Amino acid sequence: LVTLYASVHNATGKYVLDLGREQFTVLDSGRLQEISYFGMERRPLAAAIVIDSSYSMKGEPIAAAREAAARFIRTLTPGDRVMVVSFSDDVRVLANLTTNRDTAAAAVAKVDTRGGTALYDAIYQVSDRLSLEEGRKVIVLLSDGRDEAQSGGGGRRRYSIPCTRAHR
Repeated sequence: LVTLYASVHNATGKYVLDLGREQFTVLDSGRLQEISYFGMERRPLAAAIVIDSSYSMKGEPIAAAREAAARFIRTLTPGDRVMVVSFSDDVRVLANLTTNRDTAAAAVAKVDTRGGTALYDAIYQVSDRLSLEEGRKVIVLLSDGRDEAQSGGGGRRRYSIPCTRAHR
């Protein structure tokens, strides 16, 4: 058996929740496949809130990021897990995946600004960590900019994302 998950939304973006087995067709290389089991379920979410805590976020930007993170935590349903990560010159896990909203909210409240912006390191490390989790996963990134960590000899960046340009 192969498990397939589907999310269906209408033209206005609202989820359609009343679909049945007969409204789905599964093809593999153009060949119709039998649907052995069909069920509607909401799988728990593993969410990582990744907050830019670089010096450029000082003041209003970090306050806005903290508030957005706190609002997101309040929207989670029982069974959903959340982790809190901040990054500046390095990546810090402030709260591991937990269903405890108070623990996550307390970690968000502690985020303070310093240093540069190791954005790619944060994305890489959090993605790597979430890849070990089953079910639905999401990264919520709260940042004001781009990767500005130093690279090379004395720099701290470990990962980079190559950029390519189309030339005419």
